[in-house]
Amino acid sequence: MATSLEISAEYMVGRMRLGYENIAKFLACSLFEALINAKYENLLHHGRANQPADPRIDTLQYRIDQLDDQTLCDESLNRYRNLFTAYVRRMPDGTEIRTEYYRRSEVKRLKEVRTRLHNFRHHRNAIIHGHEETNLFPEDTFEFIIYIWAELANSSFETHLRHFKDVPAIGCEEMLKSIWEISADYMIRAVDELKVRDGDETYSGLSSNDFENMFELRRKMAGLQNDLKEWLKGPENIVSHLTTDILTTIDTTSAYMWMPFVSSHINPGNIPVGIYNCCVSILATPRDFRIYMDFGGYAKEQRFAYYQFLASKDYESWFGNHKSDEEMKVFDIDWYSSIFNAMPLNDWVGSNQMRITLAAEKLIIARRPVTWNRMLHGYCIDAESLSSIDSLCFNRITGYLHKIIDFYGVFSSFKPRMTFDDYVKLTPEKRKQLWKIS
Repeated sequence: MATSLEISAEYMVGRMRLGYENIAKFLACSLFEALINAKYENLLHHGRANQPADPRIDTLQYRIDQLDDQTLCDESLNRYRNLFTAYVRRMPDGTEIRTEYYRRSEVKRLKEVRTRLHNFRHHRNAIIHGHEETNLFPEDTFEFIIYIWAELANSSFETHLRHFKDVPAIGCEEMLKSIWEISADYMIRAVDELKVRDGDETYSGLSSNDFENMFELRRKMAGLQNDLKEWLKGPENIVSHLTTDILTTIDTTSAYMWMPFVSSHINPGNIPVGIYNCCVSILATPRDFRIYMDFGGYAKEQRFAYYQFLASKDYESWFGNHKSDEEMKVFDIDWYSSIFNAMPLNDWVGSNQMRITLAAEKLIIARRPVTWNRMLHGYCIDAESLSSIDSLCFNRITGYLHKIIDFYGVFSSFKPRMTFDDYVKLTPEKRKQLWKIS
């Protein structure tokens, strides 16, 4: 599980990306101090640093000066050389200039890394003491934020670096701006998620009254998440490879809450794994409760594979075994949760070629994050259909989950004939030919 410092670093990045610069900067100051202190205390513990003779000089400046060459070599400032390219150097006349790191000498570069840490210390002091106008280089703030992110939450930092592989050539400010809003939003939500992730709530069923207050509904959903974690671990459970990822937080403007299920072989981070992939999901709105297979905002290639699956013999075989399931629906989604075109599973096949074609063409012009989904399969329980007597019980939910996980397994085993990149290169006529249902 992520540490509080890791989650705080991601929260800082999310706030900075969404425009809450002052919150992000003050949090960065606190995290920078905690980071330097942790490095120094670790060196002290292993006998690689010295305690000051006079406690009055035990300052951040002293602790940075105590960092040894190995620690400086391991610094993000040294490891991500294409991203952190310069430090601030004071000239003899007292002026300051940004100077590129000297790359041919490791000894000199490590000295410059230490200087850059002192630059950040000055930057931190100016923010804390209200003298930010003395920070002459605006880009220092972005490097300050990115540096702390790389140090304290390296896993999510690396994830974003992989998704934005050209970023190191354009700088820290551009990297922050290239983070999608939905990712930044989940970075912020992860802090609230900590409050319930290890809670002892248990699930007691849902009735229509619970859907009138999303805060009450989320409390019950937290209990459901806890119980499902245990259910998924059961040795007799055929779906024990899955685990819950996150239960999204809500406020008075929220339209839904989402609980994705991901492979337990993937280490779920604070940015939900589900937004990168296809996943089994539970989603609740004030009007309904859904158990279905979903595609995250990053999962463009997987959406295209899904459209091929719907036009395949594999799907035809699955459909033949499940078409009598009167409760399963096929439906479309806009803006993450707004449902339309819902119809019983057995009714949709007559229009599937046209709908698959339209969805694939729409995907070509879609920008990430993709906020819509088409032809999702799942169960939608209307809130008004539930009562205190006939509530949505745990066994009913797990029964639906088993069926969706089975569908997810069939799709996961499917081998698509074509990549999305190759599909885009086809002429419109050839693209239409691809969707002739098997």
